Amino acid sequence: SAQSHLSKDAIRTAYQALGDFHTKRGDLREASKSMLRSQEYCTNHRQTGQICLQIVELSINLRFFSQARDHVNKAENTCSSLDPNFSSKLKAAAGIALLHAGRYEEAAQKFISIPNVESFYRTVISVEDIALYGALLSLATLGRSSLLALQENFKSQLELAPALREALAHFGRAEYKACLHLLKDLPLHLDLHLHSHATTLLRKIRDRCIVQYFSPYSRVSISHATKELGISSVEEMEDILVDLIGRGQMGAGARIDGCQQILWMEAPVQLQCETQRKLAKTGQQFIYGAESLLLRMACLDNDLIVKGRSKYYRGSSGNVGSSHVSSMEYDMDDDGDAPMMDADMMNPEDVY
Repeated sequence: SAQSHLSKDAIRTAYQALGDFHTKRGDLREASKSMLRSQEYCTNHRQTGQICLQIVELSINLRFFSQARDHVNKAENTCSSLDPNFSSKLKAAAGIALLHAGRYEEAAQKFISIPNVESFYRTVISVEDIALYGALLSLATLGRSSLLALQENFKSQLELAPALREALAHFGRAEYKACLHLLKDLPLHLDLHLHSHATTLLRKIRDRCIVQYFSPYSRVSISHATKELGISSVEEMEDILVDLIGRGQMGAGARIDGCQQILWMEAPVQLQCETQRKLAKTGQQFIYGAESLLLRMACLDNDLIVKGRSKYYRGSSGNVGSSHVSSMEYDMDDDGDAPMMDADMMNPEDVY
């Protein structure tokens, strides 16, 4: 009914005005309570979206991140708004809430999915912070292919965070020492939302750099790796490697030789044997094929035709110059492959 709607609008407006009053006084808890009460008197999705956005902002300022995440989900599922930046604001708020919950990969996906906007949510987060958070969390959690795509898709935002842009470029070129050095110089411990997560994120990025540095090799000198990665001492590098091996980050066969200061990155024995067997078989097939081709070319150059039947052919006529074979049978080797014919017994014209 119209009267009911008018009454609800009046009550909701009163609660919103009361919430704005408490916000200006700095009493955010009372402001949050007023906004929560005003939800009950919303009459359409647009009003619900606006109220949810105000509650999310107050919750983030009060550091009630679970409440902020709940209202972001509610707004995403039930609300719409004429504000063109409405979805971007929700993604930014969700990214902050996920960051504080320690769900770094999900937070990274939220931040890097925000389109480039000059100014849209200054009371909660700046565009520069979106670039910083998105790039840093991506370095800590996303794969190399995703990071390479990020440098193109997130390029305009990364212009606002040049240090992170350079760090991503160094990581993509496997210049891990320069990447870690740039990140170490950032004042992350002074950031409003990153200060309690900076140590964890930097450690994750350092561990990823170390794992990717060692992965292409079968063995690496630990002292050389310490210099290449910019780690302060060999002892610290050994402690890091012990921790990574214990967590299974370096592969099943990784071992440290403490006497020679070498890290062995051994592949499983079965895989090595299988690879060697395939290589030997491929090499033999190549040699047989090359010898047969050379023999045929030599015979053709000298107008030579070899008479007689090969031991691998039965049922042919055996006449000189005849290329017709009525039936052929092959003696198979153990692997099921037909070996090349004996060079002394073959007729090039019959085979080719």
